Amino acid sequence: MILLLTSHWWLTALGNRLVDAGPATHADMVVVLAGDRSGRRVLKAAELLREGFALQALVSGDPQCCYGQVESDLRIAFAVKHGFPERYFIAFPNSAPSPREAGALLLR
Repeated sequence: MILLLTSHWWLTALGNRLVDAGPATHADMVVVLAGDRSGRRVLKAAELLREGFALQALVSGDPQCCYGQVESDLRIAFAVKHGFPERYFIAFPNSAPSPREAGALLLR
């Protein structure tokens, strides 16, 4: 029961240990993988674009996400609603079951 009640804390701590967030460097493109329900990934990508680290972001998402909507389109609309230009983003709808597999699709 204690594990369940404290799961948010320790799962966040475990996840943070997996992140290797060094300083941002310039890139050809920012890739925003699916799996983030809060919108933080797409907003962080948009901030990097605004700061000049890349020209565009490729936004991954499930083509049949919610009520027939494409997840990548919803994520882009979310960023636009937060003041970022739509031209920053390229939708990349895909049916990959995990962010890791979506990333592997990009390497093909």
